[in-house]
Amino acid sequence: LLTGCRCIELDIVDSTDDRGEPEITHKNTLVRPVPFIDVIVTVRDYAFKTTPYPLILSLENYCSPAVQKKMAQYLIDILAEY
Repeated sequence: LLTGCRCIELDIVDSTDDRGEPEITHKNTLVRPVPFIDVIVTVRDYAFKTTPYPLILSLENYCSPAVQKKMAQYLIDILAEY
């Protein structure tokens, strides 16, 4: 983000430990999951430090409806100002 990246693809899945939280991972690889909320907070904090241009978030959603509701609420709460 600090180098001017304007498009990010996020693969989002239900948490593997039944917490009911969305996680970012790259399916079928050895990448460890990262909490969705941590990624969205990082996007908020760094997306517009070096450029005012829009950032495209490509969300590949593999989540259950209940987890999708949490994702939507996190996006609203965290990115509402942007």
